[in-house]
Amino acid sequence: MMTGHTQRLKITHFASGDIWAGAEKQLYTLVKCLGKDNTLDIEAVLMNEGELADKLRDLGIPVTVFDESRHNGMALFWKILNYLRSTHPDVVHTHGHKENFLVSIANSLSARARNVRTVHGAPEHDYSGFHRLHKRLLAWLDVWTGNHLCDRVVAVTEELKDKLMSRYRADKLTVIVNGIDIEDKTEYRIELDFRKNMPDKRHIGIAGRLVPVKRVDIFLETAKLLLDKSPDSYHFHVFGDGPLMTELKTQANQLGITNHVTFHGHRQDMDTCLANLDLLMMCSDHEGMPMVALEAIAAGTPVMAHAVGGLKSLLAIYSESLLNNDNNLQIYFEKIEKLQHKELDEIAKILKFSLLENFSSHQNQVDYKYIYNCISRINN
Repeated sequence: MMTGHTQRLKITHFASGDIWAGAEKQLYTLVKCLGKDNTLDIEAVLMNEGELADKLRDLGIPVTVFDESRHNGMALFWKILNYLRSTHPDVVHTHGHKENFLVSIANSLSARARNVRTVHGAPEHDYSGFHRLHKRLLAWLDVWTGNHLCDRVVAVTEELKDKLMSRYRADKLTVIVNGIDIEDKTEYRIELDFRKNMPDKRHIGIAGRLVPVKRVDIFLETAKLLLDKSPDSYHFHVFGDGPLMTELKTQANQLGITNHVTFHGHRQDMDTCLANLDLLMMCSDHEGMPMVALEAIAAGTPVMAHAVGGLKSLLAIYSESLLNNDNNLQIYFEKIEKLQHKELDEIAKILKFSLLENFSSHQNQVDYKYIYNCISRINN
């Protein structure tokens, strides 16, 4: 724990770690940068073993896992409380609804460290209805602890901050946009088989958890329109896994486009996959600042998206070509038809330059460290 100017500030991150998706990637990127700072000690506590835990350990970050599949909520609470009592961090930083209130309450009864939480996206669950009373209670606890036991609530976009204004006190809220390592990775220069085997086709993809909010159904319906117009010009790729996999494959079959769509499932080489696409589509009903969009642009692949969340600012310089205000498949069809290969290449270069200027992992780390330092001085 920090008691003097020469000691290191101890930051402990808490997250679920059950999947490897946007929030987990952003946490990994942040911890990777923070871990290089010799004025900070970084640790992580996760509720699940998985890819995030493995990757953090590979960085040399101390990782503790309290397996939520083996412990109920009360048992997790006591484990967190005892952990905080024994480790005495200066700042706890949470990254999920359950972690938010469990850690906030346990921290108030033990280490009394400064408390930061990041809200990575708008809630995807409907808590209405008496039969979901327990979920409504958890949602209330999330908000109450944010207002009374938390020092800062970080939104990843201005739009998300505006939505959170009805839940959290204005003096708690701030915005720090997601960041990404921008470097010329060797993965970007590997040509995958789908590119080698279909060199003359335009490869268009969508990536993420196969859940309703991602609207992969719109992606497939757009594919149908494009293939009806130009059956030999396109191949489509769905990267990711999730509960809608079977349903989406059935939809592709019913649309008659099965031979033109590849469902890849979860892949470990997503940087390479993104670099091999001509265009990434994002049809989500809502987003925060999606890491996959940042990753695609860093890999040299333009993104066409529904104008929601951080995608509006990310793609603002090409809003006419790349943003769809209504998430309408006909608009996606018309915009894709208009884009030529040469234009896509030029768009990719300018978007990557903008990414370097506005969404670097270094700036993300600087902004979080500033918050840590500010709140750690409160009442010290």
